[in-house]
Amino acid sequence: METDELSLTAEQVYNDLLFSIHCPDWFQFVAKEMKENYFEKIFYGLAREILAENTFFPAMNDIFKMFNLTEYKDVKVVIIGQDPYPSLGKATGLAFSVEKGVTIPASLANMFKSIKRDENVNAKFKHGDLTPWAKQGVLLLNTYLTVPENDSMGHRKIGWKEFTKRVVEHISQTKPNAIFLLMGQTAQEHASHLNENVVVKCAHPSPHSAPKFFENTPFLDVNTKLMASGQIPINWTTGFVD
Repeated sequence: METDELSLTAEQVYNDLLFSIHCPDWFQFVAKEMKENYFEKIFYGLAREILAENTFFPAMNDIFKMFNLTEYKDVKVVIIGQDPYPSLGKATGLAFSVEKGVTIPASLANMFKSIKRDENVNAKFKHGDLTPWAKQGVLLLNTYLTVPENDSMGHRKIGWKEFTKRVVEHISQTKPNAIFLLMGQTAQEHASHLNENVVVKCAHPSPHSAPKFFENTPFLDVNTKLMASGQIPINWTTGFVD
């Protein structure tokens, strides 16, 4: 009976995940990936959490939110982080982002500080909702797309890393001018799948690695690479400052 219940829940996870995607190109890509054996670990991993009534983030219908806010045809930058915020009310489905009105987490605050320094901006960033970046073609992708409550990296073994690798490979093979910003060691494991000319690396912006993070100018470097290939740079401050 438990196996039947687990299988039914895993099937529901499949449906909930796939049909949360509204962009046709991303829907087609994810539907294909879901047929691969590795994705069963994701379905069953999340199903076990649901049956055990364990909380994880983000909400099921937000796990693939980045695919809805940045359509495939618009992708020109991919920012890769580690995993969602493990605290209630923070994870949104966009790496590093929080909803308006939520206190800006330390990692994101450091990212904003880096941008203000590099672009000589004195104004305060009003919120941490990174939708303005997503709308400019920045795919905000975590390596692991879910996290148990208060257990950072707790879902690192349920298959997400393989999926993220496939996403990265798909973009790099079909969009040779897309720039990849790899933030932290976990994200930088994707570098082996990429042409070094389209990669920008930096330390993770968390307080633990902030000194190393501030040694680099990642957002400036991304725009330099975009302009070198004739693309419009990202306006990192639009929608955040007056």
